Amino acid sequence: MSTATDSLRLGIDADAASPVFDIADVPLYVNLLGAAGIAFRDHRLDVQVNDEFQKLQASVSDAIQNEKTGYLIEASLFIGPGGEPVIPGGQILYPVGLGMEPIDSLAEHMRYPELRGEAPNPGMYRDNSFYYWIGKKDGKLLARTVPREFRDRLRDLANAERDRREILGDYVRSFPHEAFKTLEVADFWLNVYKSRAAALRSEANRKRVDELNQQMQALQGEFNGLYKHYQELQQEIARCQEYQATLSKIDAIASLVQNGIKAGALFSSDGKAAVGSDLKSPLKADATAEWVERRIDISGENATILEKRINVIFLKLKDGDDAIVKQYGDSNIPLPKREPLRNPVVPRP
Repeated sequence: MSTATDSLRLGIDADAASPVFDIADVPLYVNLLGAAGIAFRDHRLDVQVNDEFQKLQASVSDAIQNEKTGYLIEASLFIGPGGEPVIPGGQILYPVGLGMEPIDSLAEHMRYPELRGEAPNPGMYRDNSFYYWIGKKDGKLLARTVPREFRDRLRDLANAERDRREILGDYVRSFPHEAFKTLEVADFWLNVYKSRAAALRSEANRKRVDELNQQMQALQGEFNGLYKHYQELQQEIARCQEYQATLSKIDAIASLVQNGIKAGALFSSDGKAAVGSDLKSPLKADATAEWVERRIDISGENATILEKRINVIFLKLKDGDDAIVKQYGDSNIPLPKREPLRNPVVPRP
């Protein structure tokens, strides 16, 4: 079975330049320091940052629910006029989010500009940023980098995909592993009718059951349309909560990195230049967290409204279900064994 990290979906040249590595063997922290060309001179701070990275890995692992979904993280790094590494505001990592592939993840992220501020104006600084694409296989966290030379390709393709989604208003969301559930009670009764209609006591019974089946089909369609929207809202809430958790871990890392820069404890790996933080970070952690929290609240309120509408339709389906059972019972026709009809959405009081 294919997994999210099998390919970056950016071309075979990008895949060839980005081998998969096991995060258990090469922790994200170790890989990042090597790829960024930086190192801590303060052992205590080094240990603290490493600990926070372990928490970040756990948070990302919790967010990735199956092998077909991955998580995209941006590593933000610039090179100054003198060749020194520069980390904008100490914000060395930035959470992008879940997706089927890096383009999917970044495109969806771009649809919500509230998640980040303006990108730093590089001026004389050279953008040396890259991305991590993290997935799972057999319970292990695997990762690939989106190398710097393919970074702009990813951003351009994600921009185009973002524009397409905005125009169409219909797109593949980042939870495709979890197919939307449906209620299929009308389909059940339609199949029963096909096999038992001839045994109904009279033409009037057959006509009545046929009418009830048509009503049930219409109600089922209306129910499943609302139910799909309800599940989308639940997914949005889960997505925001997962983003919140990752954001808090990354914010803790940023604080430690910024402290290290201010204390002069973070240098280029060759030891020749201190790491700077002159550029402004695009992440406003507090404002972003507030915006995400508002989205959770709004989605929750909309879900509560939908629960009540769904319950009204379910009660009509239940009445129709009882009426069909009675029609077959009046003709002494045994019915297939089935689970009792239950509303998959329990309305809140």
